Parts: sequence; C-alpha cells; structure tokens
Amino acid sequence: FNARIETLATSRAFKIPFQRQRAIIPAAGFVEWKTDGKQKIPFFVDAGDLPMLLAGIWENWRNEVFSCAIVTQPA
Repeated sequence: FNARIETLATSRAFKIPFQRQRAIIPAAGFVEWKTDGKQKIPFFVDAGDLPMLLAGIWENWRNEVFSCAIVTQPA
C-alpha cells in the first residue's frame, strides 16, 4: 500500500505509525504507469545494480497482522 505524504500526519490510519513506527524499505524498483489515450502502460523504474531505499511506516495490529506502507509524494 501507499501512504500519501500530504495526509500522513492527519490520517487516522497513519497518524501513530507516522509518529513512532517509521521504516526504510529496500526495493529493487517500482512500477509507474504511463497513460497513452485510454491505455495504461507499465514501466519499471530502478537504480541499476543498487537497491532503492524507500520511506515507509509500519503497524502491528494485536500481534496478528503486520503491515507496512510506502510513503509517496506527488510527481
């Protein structure tokens, strides 16, 4: 999932994780979508041989569900 940086501090879902449960998420890359008319075309963005490090937040709900979200910003 993604967490938009514009609403991170005020969202009920992300407020506490934003304050106390931050993470660095390693990734090989990510997919962006280009729109060509009505067609969406995926393309992979990477840093070559280096890992990408993405800002993230995490949550552990009742010691049963562990989840995380990548923090995103407008292009």
